[in-house]
Amino acid sequence: NRSSDLFLQKAIDVVVFSTGVPVSCRPSKVVSGQEPEKTNEFLQTLAAAILKKKDSREAVGRVLNGEKPDPGNLAGSIGGGGEQKNKESSSSKRKEKEREI
Repeated sequence: NRSSDLFLQKAIDVVVFSTGVPVSCRPSKVVSGQEPEKTNEFLQTLAAAILKKKDSREAVGRVLNGEKPDPGNLAGSIGGGGEQKNKESSSSKRKEKEREI
């Protein structure tokens, strides 16, 4: 479902903009039930933002204006698929960043 993928990508981008935490899940994999670990990481980051009552209005505006998160300005890479070492490093940085949220 293309519309499901587009909606989910917007939600992921809002979470990334709101928290500064990189999210490596891909919408098509989430919708199809693949990569549950990455889906769980996204949901945990979303939950952390909600619990910390992060204001997402600016992030929503940026996403609706077509802006995409810049991987160079985050603590790790977006999109995943790298080597295991990079995956662990990104995961560690994500967890560290979540504590700051």
